[in-house]
Amino acid sequence: MSKLVKAIGYCSTATREQARQNHNIETQKKQIEEAAQRLNVEIVEWFEQTGFGEGRNYSGQNSAIKYCQSNPDVKYLFIARPDRLGRSLEDFFVWNRMFRNLGVAIKTADAETLGYSVTENFLQTINIAMSGFGSRAHSEAIKRGLQRKKELEKNMVE
Repeated sequence: MSKLVKAIGYCSTATREQARQNHNIETQKKQIEEAAQRLNVEIVEWFEQTGFGEGRNYSGQNSAIKYCQSNPDVKYLFIARPDRLGRSLEDFFVWNRMFRNLGVAIKTADAETLGYSVTENFLQTINIAMSGFGSRAHSEAIKRGLQRKKELEKNMVE
């Protein structure tokens, strides 16, 4: 019997809504475990990040980096989807580079499950970037709307 390649799993939810829906930690773990099993990879450690409204909290990623530094036999970091590793395309590329520098390749469970090609993975990454841009633009519009509401309420009181 051949020795299994070692990997770590990383799951994250940024909002309570994600935690309640199909992006919850348990669902992500199941997706990752299924993809790893198909590739004859053993998940030797799990890392989780649940940052409800905490902004950019990277404790899960940092713990995974430290683990890989201490365990050079780890060859892969499995995530459910690329957007689980960071809140922006820039985040994803930074974490990807940091793991690559340790000899750890990032595998996405959805790509392994669906059999994405490199081109499809690239297009998916672009979609993530556009999604992040849309989220930031929406957040800025909400902030402007709330500020305008405060201004109107202030003017009504005066």
